[in-house]
Amino acid sequence: MKKRGLSVLICIFFAAACFLPGFVRNAQGQDGEQKPKVVSKSDETSSAKRKFEEEKKEFEAKVKVRFDELGKKINDLTAESGKVGSKMKAEAKEELNELKKKHAALKKEIRKLKAKSREEWEEAKQKVQAGGDKIEERYNKLREKFKSE
Repeated sequence: MKKRGLSVLICIFFAAACFLPGFVRNAQGQDGEQKPKVVSKSDETSSAKRKFEEEKKEFEAKVKVRFDELGKKINDLTAESGKVGSKMKAEAKEELNELKKKHAALKKEIRKLKAKSREEWEEAKQKVQAGGDKIEERYNKLREKFKSE
């Protein structure tokens, strides 16, 4: 009985010695290379969230620069409006006031970019881009009027 127990024990050690190197090699990959780690859903979610936050910061920085440039252009045009004729001055004053209102409305939309959900942010982003484009377009038209006078 002792011999049989000893022989079973030797067989178990022998089997372990045969299969263990293959098991370790498979766990590490061939030639000791590490297998790629499995990415969990929480890692993917946090990665997507980081990417979204980076995208928001980048867009907000661009919008701030554009908003400031539009404000400067409007102020320059306001100063320039004092040099034009009285008929043009009245028309320009009205249009400049409209530009300033749109600029203020754009500022409110920019504040909405701080929204928490991606859907809210995407909606605010579209409005900010469209608002900036409209202001730029109106500014350019008014600027052309000044040049023609």
